[in-house]
Amino acid sequence: MSAPQPVRPKAPLLIGLIGLIAVATIIVPVVALGLRVPWARISDYLGREEIRDMLLISVAAAFQSMLLALVLGLGLALWVQQLGRGSTIIRLLVYLPLAMPPVVGGLALTAALGRKGYLAPLLDALGIHLAFAFPGVVVAQTFVALPFVVVAVDSALRQLDQEILASARSVGLGRWEILGKITLPSIAPAVATGAALAFARSLGEFGTTLTFAGSQPGVTRTMPLGIYLEREVDADGAYVLSALLIGLALVCLALAGLPTLRRRRYQPQAKQLHSLDGDKLRELTQPTNAQAVSVTVDGVRTALSPRAITA
Repeated sequence: MSAPQPVRPKAPLLIGLIGLIAVATIIVPVVALGLRVPWARISDYLGREEIRDMLLISVAAAFQSMLLALVLGLGLALWVQQLGRGSTIIRLLVYLPLAMPPVVGGLALTAALGRKGYLAPLLDALGIHLAFAFPGVVVAQTFVALPFVVVAVDSALRQLDQEILASARSVGLGRWEILGKITLPSIAPAVATGAALAFARSLGEFGTTLTFAGSQPGVTRTMPLGIYLEREVDADGAYVLSALLIGLALVCLALAGLPTLRRRRYQPQAKQLHSLDGDKLRELTQPTNAQAVSVTVDGVRTALSPRAITA
């Protein structure tokens, strides 16, 4: 017999209509783009060396920025849990790269890490060059992808039962043991989701990358930059590149939702450990004293027999 499913109240018809319009707002442009793609010529475009270079740079930079965002975002989300009231300010600052125009984000990175930025002397002393170089692409994409990891992991950490962590501390587990054996396994689906979203966001990054790292062929020109330039000379080529980018994004989103789809709800079930031995139970529960026991309650003396049932 299956477990009863919760009954959800139905929303008004208007709410459903608004939801369908919202879905159509997302799906219709994507479908229209797919209809414009010259699918028969995809192999011709993939055979071009400059397109293969852009695809390789995009995937390599997105993967590296995902790893960097994952390390920084996981650490930030864990640290925010310890701040108390101050965590609200940090959580609001995390959203800043999302609210900031991409070009402004690129200018901010240039002001801090550019060739004439405030940290340029330190970077030069260390031999690190970010602006208009491949590492600059990774930094720019990390800047815009970091909030996705922080938000996903922070939401999971806030839902974690603190009594479990307190019980672990009470039995003598150290901080690193709690983190490795309890916290990280509990939030693993959220970490995977944040990583996939960060990868997808890095693939589509345009404005911040262009402003900070430029668009040098074979060095910093990613797929979004190539699409912008291709549409000026070959619209069909731009549609083909767009289809490739959308395909990669869909794969990332599918991977992001996979942990949630595979999550199973625990259903408690009764399990018989062994058969009940009635004779043994009767033997163990028999009174050892066969004599009646006298009990005085409110001055009244009452004799209780071992085999009698009292009300």
